[in-house]
Amino acid sequence: MSKGKLIGIIVGVVCIVVIIIVVATLQEAADYETARLFTEATTELHQAQTAIIACMADGETGLLTTPSGDATVDWSGEAGVITVVSGNTTYDAADYVYGPFRAEYTVTDDGTITDGNPDIDGGWGSSIVWNPADNCWNSAG
Repeated sequence: MSKGKLIGIIVGVVCIVVIIIVVATLQEAADYETARLFTEATTELHQAQTAIIACMADGETGLLTTPSGDATVDWSGEAGVITVVSGNTTYDAADYVYGPFRAEYTVTDDGTITDGNPDIDGGWGSSIVWNPADNCWNSAG
């Protein structure tokens, strides 16, 4: 085998190894990003649940004023959506959160979150999906 042919084979093998390393690194980065988004979305869901529970606890009730009855409401952390009125005081779940959410949550009058929509403006997008069986987020794919 000639020296030139041997160098060509070595260069080809090195290129293939470099491509494999680059592809593996990119896949690892994508997996990390998906895991990071899932963790952040789950943390946000817990923040929403905690805010709703705190609102009801401060109002000393097990039911929200809004929504009421069989109604549900979609909430992304804004004020005036999830409330408890107790006497002359209104408790708002938005007072217990750190800003707007990156998802919209469907909330029942007993404070249960029954659905999540990650496809809002500035939302999580398609990296996560709502699991209706467990009322939580799952990583997409």
